[in-house]
Amino acid sequence: MSPFHQHAQDALKELIDGNRRFLAGQLHKDPVASTDRLWMLSRQGQKPFAIILTCSDSRIPVELLFDQDVGDLFVVRVAGNVLAPSVLASIEFAALKFGTPLVVVMGHSDCGAVQAAVDAQVHQNEAPSPAIERLLTFLKPATEAAIHAHPYLPASELIYPTCVENISHVCQQIASQSEVLSRLIQEDRFEVIGAMFELSSGKVNFGVGRAITGKGVRS
Repeated sequence: MSPFHQHAQDALKELIDGNRRFLAGQLHKDPVASTDRLWMLSRQGQKPFAIILTCSDSRIPVELLFDQDVGDLFVVRVAGNVLAPSVLASIEFAALKFGTPLVVVMGHSDCGAVQAAVDAQVHQNEAPSPAIERLLTFLKPATEAAIHAHPYLPASELIYPTCVENISHVCQQIASQSEVLSRLIQEDRFEVIGAMFELSSGKVNFGVGRAITGKGVRS
């Protein structure tokens, strides 16, 4: 385990407290790496206390909104925060290499990738490229679940519930598709938590979807 945070709940508390400081405008850390800090990290190595799987959206300044230094978070970014094979491998790497005990699957409001997936499902819009079509395939289960749960909502109002469904779906995938992470979860050495970043306010709402811990799945 990382010597800084021995348990996922400690890491989660640090993230929650950091976002509160960000919202209050009371930052304790500088998310912009100085050359001195980069030099130190290059010599001492990294010890990230949490993994953040989030979208590639340029409006999500991860270290800043959690009030963390460079080197504190292992950030994996992909449009729609989907669980492509390389993403799962990156999460496994951090858990095994650094003993990082927590992954936060963080979606966000007004997600363009999710909107594209909803439009593809509702309006049968074609993806502009084969690669984007493959990306939207990862979002299809969440889109279908949102449409099933809210059959009368227009496409524009399905984006947020689809984001929530996607967070929950990815949390489940992380635990079910990785023998390594499943073992760590059962040993109470790793947890999977869902969260939603609200672009308009900067607030991160934790507990979105289902948390997966050594005690099982909890809402």
